[in-house]
Amino acid sequence: MNNLEKTNKILKYINLKWESGATGPDKFDCQGLVVDIQKNIYNKTMPNVKVNADSLLSVVKAISKNKVWDRFKKIDKCEDGCIVKMFTAQEPNHIGVYINIDGGGVIHSLTNVGVVWDKIFVLKKTYAQIEYWRFIG
Repeated sequence: MNNLEKTNKILKYINLKWESGATGPDKFDCQGLVVDIQKNIYNKTMPNVKVNADSLLSVVKAISKNKVWDRFKKIDKCEDGCIVKMFTAQEPNHIGVYINIDGGGVIHSLTNVGVVWDKIFVLKKTYAQIEYWRFIG
């Protein structure tokens, strides 16, 4: 898929509503969005971990302690399609996908906001730590 096609597909997600547990096509939580983008943009089938996105503890457990993360490899630098784990304090509590278009950025779904696009430097001002993970199946 070329960058124009990828851009057009990504733009269809922007401003969609956030809803706890939503997996699309009109509403997403952060986990549901990541799974959908991996499938529809990168042709990768990721397991969708059921999470009560209204509970921070549930989100932290899903992102940090679920066995599904055994199917990922931590990488040093972001690359197109990698999963971006965002931390407040010492635990991850949010995820998105790095997309290498328009200079690169992260598409993610925020509670009570919806699907947005942010540059890494903006996220680094909001989150204590950011990690990059590649899905290896």
